[in-house]
Amino acid sequence: AEGSSQATADSARMYSTCMFDAEAVKKAVDLSAYAQCEIPAEECKLRQLILTRVGKESQVRSFQVKLRDEEDEEEEDWQPAERRTQVSAGLGLFDVEPFKVWYGAVGAPCGTDCGVDQLRSVVVFCPIAKGGLDAIRAWCEELVEEAEKSDPRRFSIYRWHLRHRYWNLDSRAPVRPLESIVLPATTKAKIVDDLTEFLSPSTKAFYLRHGIPYRRSYLFYGSPGAGKSSTIVGLASAFGRNVCYLQLCDEHMSDDALRDAIHAVPSRSIVVLEDIDSLFDKHRTKKNNTPLTFSGLLNALDGIGTASGQLFVMTTNERHNLDEALVRHGRVDLSVEFAAALPEQATTMFRNFYPDSPDAHRFATNLFDALGQRPLSTAALQAYFVAFRHRDAAAARDGVATLIADLDERAASRPPPKRTNLGSNDDDEDCDEEEDVEASDEAATGITLPLMATAFFFIALRRLLAPAGTSLY
Repeated sequence: AEGSSQATADSARMYSTCMFDAEAVKKAVDLSAYAQCEIPAEECKLRQLILTRVGKESQVRSFQVKLRDEEDEEEEDWQPAERRTQVSAGLGLFDVEPFKVWYGAVGAPCGTDCGVDQLRSVVVFCPIAKGGLDAIRAWCEELVEEAEKSDPRRFSIYRWHLRHRYWNLDSRAPVRPLESIVLPATTKAKIVDDLTEFLSPSTKAFYLRHGIPYRRSYLFYGSPGAGKSSTIVGLASAFGRNVCYLQLCDEHMSDDALRDAIHAVPSRSIVVLEDIDSLFDKHRTKKNNTPLTFSGLLNALDGIGTASGQLFVMTTNERHNLDEALVRHGRVDLSVEFAAALPEQATTMFRNFYPDSPDAHRFATNLFDALGQRPLSTAALQAYFVAFRHRDAAAARDGVATLIADLDERAASRPPPKRTNLGSNDDDEDCDEEEDVEASDEAATGITLPLMATAFFFIALRRLLAPAGTSLY
């Protein structure tokens, strides 16, 4: 009897239709008059938003403390230790008019990949007379919208959490004025004008009226340090967008994971697919161990099931290594090349750092006369001005020899490129094929000549040994 009673108790703990302590809740909540809504464990972001709000608005006596996210820190000042923590509600039942929120532990502790843990339950109650489930849903949407709302001084950076399948707020970065992004004027205007036109209400109405998925995809390609990443930051700042980075080369990134990530992108976001050429070569050969397939990537870019104004930016240093199916019309709407710095950019950057100096054109002339055939990235140019930040404009104008010396030193220490089939351009592949043919011809010649010499030797020997008048054939 005792064993049967224990089994019944164990079964009651294993199987339950109630995710809260009913006896405790009944003391404060008339369950027959309240709608109840469980917040699933996988919705950890929403749970934290609810508990943080409860900790601020309710008469709470039970708390939990964690390190404060970067988004909650002041923009510039270092925070004392006591201000680098964030308080939210702990275990208990709390009042947040008109809601009641239950946060409790369920079951026994168990081992996980992250150590010992215990299932936690979050349940929101609302009087049916005050809206019930609709009121709970509206409250949750309000919390999410507030969390994702763009701060005019900052933009949010998200990264996809592959294990828990949600967009994790990685940081909040200060906005960067688009004017500080030093690109050729025509290139910047091309990007900004295109995005401005796409985001206009008339364009959205046109897309929807004609059944075209409302999204825009860009390909930024060119040499490293030419401003691709900086341009993304500038666009996010200028258009009030979040930036969402997807690590497509992760060993756990599958077609399903990518589809889920695209469907769950926070509103008003730019989805960045960096180094897109690192996944597949131009012949669709996979370059890494990720389970993501080429068709899965194409489906994500096609926006199947998503038409909410999403913005995609793919970046690559090697445009020629991309399969044409990846960059065809409809998958890439605008391709923009980021090349080596031009005198125009050097002039603009000098003016940005020394706005009161009239020497911008003279600096650009000095610099490009000294450069010769050396390529110069905008990243290297910016590093030069950072190094001269304690010097005046005249010193920066006349100090270009320092930049040239740095470029030469880096070029000398750079290892020579390896000749491989992966990452080579068409000309390289043609050269490789020619070399292979030449090598095979040389090898064939090296084998054929000794064989021919041996054959002639035996023919001559037979002629010498054969009796007179005997035919050799």
